[in-house]
Amino acid sequence: TNKTNKMGIMEILAPVPKLFLIGWVAIFSITIVFDLESFKTFLLVLSVVLPVLFYILSYVRLARGTFWTINVFTQWVVPIQFEALDHILKHSIKGNPKSIVNAFDDYCWNKSMMMNVGDVKGEIVDKALLECKPKIGVELGSHCGYSTVRFASLLEPGSIWHSVDPDPVGHSISAKLVEHAGLCKIVNPWYGFSGDVLKELSKQGVVIDFLFIDHVKEIYLEDLKLALSLNLLRPGSVVVADNVLFPGAPDYKEWVLKQPFFETTVHSTFVEYSKKIKDEVLVSKYLGQEKKEL
Repeated sequence: TNKTNKMGIMEILAPVPKLFLIGWVAIFSITIVFDLESFKTFLLVLSVVLPVLFYILSYVRLARGTFWTINVFTQWVVPIQFEALDHILKHSIKGNPKSIVNAFDDYCWNKSMMMNVGDVKGEIVDKALLECKPKIGVELGSHCGYSTVRFASLLEPGSIWHSVDPDPVGHSISAKLVEHAGLCKIVNPWYGFSGDVLKELSKQGVVIDFLFIDHVKEIYLEDLKLALSLNLLRPGSVVVADNVLFPGAPDYKEWVLKQPFFETTVHSTFVEYSKKIKDEVLVSKYLGQEKKEL
């Protein structure tokens, strides 16, 4: 039997990056020794163009598999979500949610900004959450799990935090951080779109005490109205909306501020991990209403 047939594809391709590097160094060394300036320039251009070319071809079926297989070893492309996860796991304590949140903030302040509520606006939400003392919390737009870990860790024993997001990358990273934080018994992850999850929660008879909205800004108002129409909120429920000023949800802000059945506070602050771009967080207490068309 051919030995190659017994080897996995990873074993077959494992030497490729090393051989490519050795070959490139050998040829480049020859060009220096023999002063082959034109060929040296060609190799320098090729070293830049080749990874880019592979990435472009990654959208072609066969080349896509080849690119991402080789990328496992070369790390040409590393999404910042995975870079952040690596940083967090290396700089946090397992079973300690606070250290995980701190490591995530450290990454976003010092390396790459990400779409978390962040430490500054997070304190606004923390306060609203602790005052509400919810038994059932729901977040629409968990991204990579920052808000999930931060807010679920503040809940009282016996409470449940429903975390909703349709992005497979964010969902998988969030699941890892929840496990790393020791919050698996508190967090109920939903892989899907917000509207579908709200309808399912209604079917299950869930009543939301605390609703955190931080997903697609254009559907903030649509989802709030849906939650109201499904009777998911009770008098005293708290709804918190992030990024109302930037990127902005002006229709949501205008509508909520006009409703007599919401008591709303507008918190002026800054965009996550920024000290210059202004933003707003809206904290709204639901007072209850008579049945009427929303």
